[in-house]
Amino acid sequence: MVTDQENPRSWFWHDGVKSILTDARISFMTPALLYGESAFETIRIENGVPLFLEDHLSRLESSLESLEIEVNDCSQRVKRGIQELSVEMEKDILWRIRVTVFRDSVSMNGLDFKSTDGHVFITATPLKVDEDPSGISAKVVNVKKIPPECLDPSIKHGNYLNNLIAQREARKAGFDAAVMLTLDGDVAESATANIFWCRDQNVYTCSHEYVLPGITRQWVIEQCHKQGFQVHEGLFSVKELFLADEIFFSSSIQGLASVSKLDHQSWSHAPGPMTRKLRSLYQESCQSMAGRSVL
Repeated sequence: MVTDQENPRSWFWHDGVKSILTDARISFMTPALLYGESAFETIRIENGVPLFLEDHLSRLESSLESLEIEVNDCSQRVKRGIQELSVEMEKDILWRIRVTVFRDSVSMNGLDFKSTDGHVFITATPLKVDEDPSGISAKVVNVKKIPPECLDPSIKHGNYLNNLIAQREARKAGFDAAVMLTLDGDVAESATANIFWCRDQNVYTCSHEYVLPGITRQWVIEQCHKQGFQVHEGLFSVKELFLADEIFFSSSIQGLASVSKLDHQSWSHAPGPMTRKLRSLYQESCQSMAGRSVL
């Protein structure tokens, strides 16, 4: 489970202006607040180094292009903001960076696409990762994943209502996380992560057309190929999850998190051997990145 620490204080950066997070201000009239029209990335910071930074920036630029939000020199502005915030970030703890970008327009109808330049907001929050050796619990929720015909899942956008409602349903039922299905009842993803499961030395995950192209998800797939694990991407019935030898979630903030309980079925041996192997390799990769500067 991932939690934010209360101390030290969190920070905020807006186009060159830095302040403590509690002093952050945003116009009520921006479409980002009124309609959720924004693109964002969350980045884990270790030893002052933003992990997988170039991958995050590439996905951010892609999301902005899809949303037709024009931002001059966006990647360079993000790098500058992180670098200026890094002065305030203690190196011996983990940090969560959230980059949020939205258009300059101030509108009550949300249809004004002309703007001068977009805004870049960055928050830096201390992060504590509580790695529960027993794994996390998940619930298959009734809230379905918005189909790609209605909203492209490759866009990491600020309209998170679908995910929030799904996560709340799981939490109210006493579980840590939600498992969302497609309208046809196939496994899609968690409300905050991609899903993998293993059976007979094979690894399975939802087809990329239906889920966010997670950066850690891509790392897992590439690493599975290197380790000789057969990876199957496609549409799989939720029944397949209950037949799995092991299940894990992947995300940029939590890394690889083992699932020990799904609905009323438990995996007493979690994390399984394939999850442990991949998680160990992932931690080694993050430590290697954290040992060198990328800004």
